[in-house]
Amino acid sequence: MKFFRSRASRGAAAVLVGVALVAAAAAVPAVAAPPVKPGKVTGLVATVSKPAAAYQVASSWNAATNATSYQVKLVDPGGVALDSATVTATSWSATTTRPAGTSVTIQVTPLAGTRKGTMVSLTKVLPDVTPPTGTFGVAWNVSTATVTQESLSDDLSPAGSITRQIDWGRGDGYEPWSTGTTISYTYPLTDGYYRPRVKLTDQALNVSEQYLHAVVIGDDTAPTGSFTASPTAAWAGLTAVQLSQAGLDDDFSPAARVLRMVDWGDGTPITPWPTLVDVPSHVYATAGTFTPVITLEDEAGNTAPVSADPVTVTKDNAPTGTFAASPTVAWAGLTAVQLGQTALADDYTDVAAVQRTVSWGDGTTTSWPDAMVAPSHVYAAAGSYTPTVTLEDERGNTAQVAADTVTVTADTVKPVVRLTVPKTRTGYVASWRTLKGRATDTAGTGVSRVEVRVIEKRGTRWYAFRPATGTWVKTATAARAWKKAGIRKVTPTATGTWSARVAGLRKGTMYVKVVAVDRAANRSAVLSRKQLLTR
Repeated sequence: MKFFRSRASRGAAAVLVGVALVAAAAAVPAVAAPPVKPGKVTGLVATVSKPAAAYQVASSWNAATNATSYQVKLVDPGGVALDSATVTATSWSATTTRPAGTSVTIQVTPLAGTRKGTMVSLTKVLPDVTPPTGTFGVAWNVSTATVTQESLSDDLSPAGSITRQIDWGRGDGYEPWSTGTTISYTYPLTDGYYRPRVKLTDQALNVSEQYLHAVVIGDDTAPTGSFTASPTAAWAGLTAVQLSQAGLDDDFSPAARVLRMVDWGDGTPITPWPTLVDVPSHVYATAGTFTPVITLEDEAGNTAPVSADPVTVTKDNAPTGTFAASPTVAWAGLTAVQLGQTALADDYTDVAAVQRTVSWGDGTTTSWPDAMVAPSHVYAAAGSYTPTVTLEDERGNTAQVAADTVTVTADTVKPVVRLTVPKTRTGYVASWRTLKGRATDTAGTGVSRVEVRVIEKRGTRWYAFRPATGTWVKTATAARAWKKAGIRKVTPTATGTWSARVAGLRKGTMYVKVVAVDRAANRSAVLSRKQLLTR
């Protein structure tokens, strides 16, 4: 028997196969395309300058296609990176302190995300842009001046290849200085003031010029001037005395070229006074009268000492004060002794700025920042103590000032307590509903409180009084009753009398225990009372 599939069935099968293929294709995970490689950098150029101590290499280039940033480096001939960065712009400025004549290479690598393109580079030689330097001394005899070369150097050019020229300051301009380390010139014998200068040129045609010390012909007169000191009354170690120039003159040398040296007159090192902008100041360490002297020297070497105002320096003395302790008789562990300031003075420091520290004499110290807040202290042990206040001013001068001596006594005496027994009807319940008595501490600190406990036996049962609630708790034994009984704490009056209410008292046998406690925590002997209540 043959089996034939209908045309419709074959079409449905094809559709199913196609769906299956699409589903299979959809199940395959998608793979991200790699970043596009950036194009090549073109048009790389660079310029080198030296605006300060370091060279600056400024580079720029044309943007590379697909590039998102650029990795840039400046390297030496050995490949050592001198500067580097990652930039998004198409320009970058690097710095280096390598010497002139060094070859440096700028490297630029384009980046597309993390994918690198082709690096391009450009090499430059660091040019010699630093002029030569030298030092020269000037001396003259009558009218003949001699300039001596003391040093001569350049960063690249040998000293022998540096061209020297000298201008003797007479308006004739520069003349060659070809050989030797000295050169001389004879000026006219007439009085005159001349400023020679030297020009140095290295092989890269970098030029430096410097003026030398003046040559002064016929100047035998020292400069003159006047100076003031302020203030003229100062405190030792505190006041800064300043000098000011009221006038300065010389027949040849400009005032700005007259050398000034300051001697403060107290043995401290002599110091230069370079410019009028710099105001010399000095703090004298000790008391006395000192006269600052300014020595003037012109360019011909003529000198003159000029005295400023004398300065009277006073030593700042330690602060003074008086202080009182109160009370001067105290109980150990109880009495707060306070200090009061009755006077405080200092010859320099404002009294509000004087620091005070209290030593209480028992090994403890406290600061005293505010005069309006009295410091207080409780002595822990018996003895005789003298509080001392240490005063310190802004100069650091200190003084110890003793206050009154405080005598401290320890309270070791136990108080005495009494229970008042009613004169009549002692067996009545009503007579004992308020317990009364007296507590005294004649030789001590005084009674702080009286503690009262009450229990009662009614028949065969024992009851403990709970004063907090005014209730009675039933127990089996007297011992348990005493454990459960609360303590009624009462404060005696000024005359020592005390009273304690016993609510709910009934007929039976009442037991009372009373103790007095003084302010030093001494406890009296326990006062016990047994009382039969029948009515």
